Amino acid sequence: MDIFLLIAAFVCMIIGIIGSILPAIPGAPLSYIGLLLLYFTSWQPIGIFTLVLYGVLTFFMLGIDFILPMLSARISGGSKQGTKGANIGMIIGFFIPIPLGMFIGAWLGCFIAELQTGASNTQAIRSAFAVLFALASGMLMKVLFACLIVVHSIFAFIML
Repeated sequence: MDIFLLIAAFVCMIIGIIGSILPAIPGAPLSYIGLLLLYFTSWQPIGIFTLVLYGVLTFFMLGIDFILPMLSARISGGSKQGTKGANIGMIIGFFIPIPLGMFIGAWLGCFIAELQTGASNTQAIRSAFAVLFALASGMLMKVLFACLIVVHSIFAFIML
């Protein structure tokens, strides 16, 4: 049973890293589920304090997808519609087979949504870049968090 839990844990963690990049897969929660699975092995390389700490950080990572684009839109003077347009554009861009399709889609989605609210071209471009920067920053933080869980788990397992 331990071998099954170990394999399932690392599969969840690897899918969690991939999910930190792709918008359809919840990366941080999957990485945390992998950590939970490791905790339930008979080796228990992860302690309860670490489990709770990563649980709190996972909850924080879930909020990043919603908070960062809204804050960046507000700071740059954009609207809620611009943030919604960026999210819709990112999802559409994911399915377009071009490099960086998600980012191009997010930028275009925000730009078009801002223009539809009556913003000037300059304001729409500013908002689009601010939301794009927030999405890229959030994605980077989620990837780093998922990688941290994997590296921590490997070192904890090696140190047994």
